Amino acid sequence: MVLLQHWKGVQWHSGLVLGPAFRLTKMPPPGVILDIIEHRRRVEGAGSLKNPVKFHRQDFHTLRQYCLDNRLRFTDGSFPPDSSSIGPGVLKDHDLARVVWKRPWKIVQNPCLIVQGVSRFDFMQGKVGDCWFLASIGAMTFQKRILEQVLPTDQGFGNDYAGIFHFRFWRFGKWVDVVIDDKLPTLDGKLIFVHPNRDNEVEYWAPLLEKAYAKVCGSYADVIAGSVSEGLMDFVGEAYVGFILKPALSYLWDLMDRAKKYVSLMGCATLAVTPGEDTELPNGLVAGHAYAVTGVAQVISHGHPVKLVRVWNPWGFTEWKNDWSDKSPLWQTVSEENRRKCLKDADNGEFWMSMQDFLENFCELHICSLSPDYLDDSECCWTSSTQEETFWTNPQYLVTVENETQHTEDQGTANMLVSVIQKSDKKHRHLATMYQIGFYVFEFQNSKQRFPASFFNTHKPVEQTKTLISARGVPKFFWLRPGQYIIVPSTKNPNEASGFLLKIFSKFKVFVELTKMPPPGVILNIIEHRRRAEGEGSIENPVKFHGQDFHTLRQYCLRNRLRFTDGTFPPDSSSIGPGIMEDHDLARVVWRRPWEVVKNPHLIVDGVSRFDFGQGRLGDCWFLASIGAMTFQKRILEQVLPTDQGFGNDYAGIFHFRFWRFGKWVDVVVDDKLPTINNTFIFVHPKTAGEFWAALLEKAYAKVCGSYSDMAIGYLSEAMLDFTGGVYVGFNLRRPPPDLWDIMHRAVKHISLLGCLTPQGQKSGNAVLPNGLVTGHAYAVTGVTQVISYGQPVRLVRVWNPWGQAEWTGDWSDRSSLWQSVSLEDRARCLQIADNGEFWISLDSFLKNFCILEICCLSPNFLDDSKCRWASSFHDGRWVAGVTAETFWTNPQYLVTVTATGPQYTEHHGLRNTLVTLIQKSDKTHRHLSPNYGIDFYIYVFQNHRQKFPSSFFYGHNPVAKAESFPVAREMTAYFQLKPGKYIIVPSTKHPNEASSFVLKIFSKLYILAEFQFCHHLGAQIPAAPEDGNSAKKKYMEVNAEQLQMLLNEKVIKGFTVSDGLLNLIALRYSSSSGELSLESFIFLLLRLDCMDTEEVVSTGSTRSVV
Repeated sequence: MVLLQHWKGVQWHSGLVLGPAFRLTKMPPPGVILDIIEHRRRVEGAGSLKNPVKFHRQDFHTLRQYCLDNRLRFTDGSFPPDSSSIGPGVLKDHDLARVVWKRPWKIVQNPCLIVQGVSRFDFMQGKVGDCWFLASIGAMTFQKRILEQVLPTDQGFGNDYAGIFHFRFWRFGKWVDVVIDDKLPTLDGKLIFVHPNRDNEVEYWAPLLEKAYAKVCGSYADVIAGSVSEGLMDFVGEAYVGFILKPALSYLWDLMDRAKKYVSLMGCATLAVTPGEDTELPNGLVAGHAYAVTGVAQVISHGHPVKLVRVWNPWGFTEWKNDWSDKSPLWQTVSEENRRKCLKDADNGEFWMSMQDFLENFCELHICSLSPDYLDDSECCWTSSTQEETFWTNPQYLVTVENETQHTEDQGTANMLVSVIQKSDKKHRHLATMYQIGFYVFEFQNSKQRFPASFFNTHKPVEQTKTLISARGVPKFFWLRPGQYIIVPSTKNPNEASGFLLKIFSKFKVFVELTKMPPPGVILNIIEHRRRAEGEGSIENPVKFHGQDFHTLRQYCLRNRLRFTDGTFPPDSSSIGPGIMEDHDLARVVWRRPWEVVKNPHLIVDGVSRFDFGQGRLGDCWFLASIGAMTFQKRILEQVLPTDQGFGNDYAGIFHFRFWRFGKWVDVVVDDKLPTINNTFIFVHPKTAGEFWAALLEKAYAKVCGSYSDMAIGYLSEAMLDFTGGVYVGFNLRRPPPDLWDIMHRAVKHISLLGCLTPQGQKSGNAVLPNGLVTGHAYAVTGVTQVISYGQPVRLVRVWNPWGQAEWTGDWSDRSSLWQSVSLEDRARCLQIADNGEFWISLDSFLKNFCILEICCLSPNFLDDSKCRWASSFHDGRWVAGVTAETFWTNPQYLVTVTATGPQYTEHHGLRNTLVTLIQKSDKTHRHLSPNYGIDFYIYVFQNHRQKFPSSFFYGHNPVAKAESFPVAREMTAYFQLKPGKYIIVPSTKHPNEASSFVLKIFSKLYILAEFQFCHHLGAQIPAAPEDGNSAKKKYMEVNAEQLQMLLNEKVIKGFTVSDGLLNLIALRYSSSSGELSLESFIFLLLRLDCMDTEEVVSTGSTRSVV
């Protein structure tokens, strides 16, 4: 389908691509008839500006005529004048009960829709926080053509008045016409939301426009909080581009100057500092606030050109106070003509500022135009194409850019503008999930081939969005030579389902077609691998957690004399979480910065020590024991706790810490507000005066986990891995290895963290035993040593309780008489009599009283005393329900080839030479909501095979190595001896259909030559349905059960037979209760059937693997 639109003689091309729909019955699938009708409507122009879709099927002219004929005033039943249209959270309950909905003529005499044209000064913001929307309106008042698109001129308060109005918005690829009544909410006779300016109280176009947009979003409450880009796109409906102003393009002002000459809207925003609040800064700007850019100009001041930007605050007051503000003396340095043209000294919210100040004080700029012509100063015209699809399958678009000789690179710096816009499928805007989205562009030579993972492994994107961001629209403009390209829109995480629009603008003619689709997330995983190879996620270049950049935020706060408050981990009960405190205590919590509780706080005083802090109300001894172990390792400590912060000159209430999370280092920003009751810290608190590194570190980790309560109960291994990113090994002390002491001794000498755990007692909770130990409690191992007692060597282990008290009272405790049997030198070196939670214990007593020892090190060198170096390999993977998480053979399979480092491998390198760690990832914001499945892995000797190994292989071969029997834990590790050769490693969950991502780390003393995952892709191409005169069947590939069987037998998988019995089982397994087969289920079925192509399955053969 091709839609043709005309503007300034340029032909705009736009196409719609719909995915195939398959059926097992002769009944059409749900929505097919509607899709056909939708297709016909588009061909006939439905959804265009001339023929907009009627929102809620309300026709303005029909309804108005009915009201006029019957002498009625229209009342809108689809957006009723009651509290449901206001929505939650805007007004207090007692105010909501007092709201009266009034028509304008009941508020003022002789109301008008428009008086002498529209202006940004016609209205003022009300109680709803929709500055982003009002800033867009302010920008629109300069563009008559756009204004007439949104605000039709066929209405008013004149002879045809019937209490009904309508407005038009561009919503996700269609223009919609929205009908409303003119009843507006009031309190004590005054409008609650947008209201006319005091100078012209009879002009109501802006309040009615706001009401229409609230109806589209679901309620007035749904208009709270947004991006200027949303409003701009819904007014214009064409080319949107966003700019991050740090760093800014060198030619940005020139681009803005060109944009104002075209039919464009511009808006900008300041950086948010305090969540949910508009904080007025000393310079007059408002933090976290949206503004309209209403003009640019260049003046001559003191003989030099100065580039200026005019900005408007939708509040209608509160203006910039510095250079080039209304009362700035700099205006006296320009000509009278420039002063008369630019300066209007009025408190109306509008002001001028220099481009330099604009870039320093605003964080983003948004421009939406009918055409991208403003992007450069070339005379070329742009064509466009629009595609619709869903993210679920990472669709691939083959784009052909025609070669037109009159276009050269000299005619501009960009010739392509690509924008991905995700659609909302919710009635209420605030319920719609905004995924992190972006796209990638690959060069391609042959359009007749399908695009498997191997293509993306061997081709690097020629262009891509810098990062995947959570926004409704993500644009990027760039230069492409004429040729063929693949554009792949994607979400950040696999299996995120959402509709989207792909808009492509080009100075050339573009032809777009939808190509074959790989399994969800394949392309993103490849791009992720490349980013990792380029250093992203390393300790030197950590991923910014929640997109927050510590240095940018701190500099912003310092420049504006602010204290940072973290909106992503706010100082309220949501960050504490449930189950820690009683409700009455939770109500008494006050979040205070350290300097509000103690004088002269410090981050660190004279280095860090395990004795610097005490545990609070939170049961996170596992985390604190890991911190205690970390205090001995300066290198690890500097990884986690950067040294570029403190309470000195650069203090702005902001700190950051780094953690290794599932294969990546992440940099986590926090404010320094800590929860207190009666001025006493609730959680970790400093023991030494004013030292807050541990309390802030705990807060940063709580943010990563989701809340403080998400840290209650855990394993030492979790925190130790998150501090080191190294290799974890756990030892069951009921069956310790014979060389355990030597392993511990070597680990202490290496860069390692050690911790241990006591067995759980008969009752839940922590009980102090007669020997001083605590049941079910985590401890740090802080040292090992050997002393001579009564002429015999004794091996000792030093252990620390993160409580800071409750010590071992048996042999070799602080006051044990056995210390008198050792030399003075050993006693002075080891013994410190203090109730600080640290004590010595003999290795024998250690093994009897503790159940688990956990060691985390940057490498496995501590495992034996050989001099071999360990090579490592790292993999990301996922168990996908229905595809790679059913029967055992469908699990991901990794081929690992290892070769000896020397001419001949010998066992003198150590008895064990390979260590494998499997870590399951969390996909939840809150740690306690992420289930830890039973996980394990198996290792098989590789047999020559070109594809994924079928189930028959695993029936006939035993693994050469395996780990434990599916422990329920975040990570599990096993190490063993492997001879040089090829092996298959199969990670697995205990039960089928347990979907989760995972990290597989392989360490070997041998050289790891090559590793890859067997990626099994659909090699079959789905043929078009037979020609039978039914255009709907041809377009949507609708098939009944008989046709499906024919396609599977003859077209899809060569030599594969589907019997009637097998077809019935397929229907039973994959179809819904109505016998319908969804497209998603069909894709899963094809993946399974194509995998089975490697086995000998015949019509009378086994069907177990299919079902």
